[in-house]
Amino acid sequence: MPEYFHSLKQILDSDIKYIISIGKRQPMHIGHKKSLERILSIRGIQLIYVIGSTNTGGDALFDPYTNPLTVDQQIEQFKTVFPNEEVIFLAILDVADMSKWGPSIVKALDDINIQPNECVIHFIGKPEDRLKEACSFSLPSGEIITLKKGQWLIEALGSYGFIIWFDDEMKVDLSISARKIRKLDLKHLSKQEREILAASDYLLKIATKARLNNPDKDALKDKPISLEDLSLERIRLEYGRRI
Repeated sequence: MPEYFHSLKQILDSDIKYIISIGKRQPMHIGHKKSLERILSIRGIQLIYVIGSTNTGGDALFDPYTNPLTVDQQIEQFKTVFPNEEVIFLAILDVADMSKWGPSIVKALDDINIQPNECVIHFIGKPEDRLKEACSFSLPSGEIITLKKGQWLIEALGSYGFIIWFDDEMKVDLSISARKIRKLDLKHLSKQEREILAASDYLLKIATKARLNNPDKDALKDKPISLEDLSLERIRLEYGRRI
């Protein structure tokens, strides 16, 4: 049976060596930052920073509009916000299949000699993201696991030996919409918008560079510089490599 933690005390009283934070963070916002600060403040336990949905051009699940930042930019974004932290970075593909996604995380950790029972997965979710219907998937052993309506998809990873830390003590603004953030005019952010973005200066820097490198920049000159510039760059570079 999956094991669940609900408090920081349970973490401190355990033998856990690693805390896993899984996310796309496209881009990282204040909610992500506060959650990561909480994890990084726990001495003696290392953060494993899992970057999700790292699919590239040629993959049917490649979506540069939802995921404008590349893996390298994701790592740079983290280091911009947390310049002095030593963490483990893992890039994981979206496979749209829990029977494959869980094992892909287990294998990525095994490749660096880390086992699920040494880890806890930190999770804070929006109520609307609870499963609307029951979901079933198979383990490598062939056992069928079913999550009930109202559970979280992340709970599936408990079947692979990970402890799931539902951080009930962590208070973050769950109303922040990544979709809306990606449309922000990075060059003319309001004070409130700058506070929402964890690395606004970094994002403006790479988006401006992407605009300057875009062959169609003249046609875009009246459009604000936003994360869409990174999306267009990803499309151009990913599909350009395939030609």
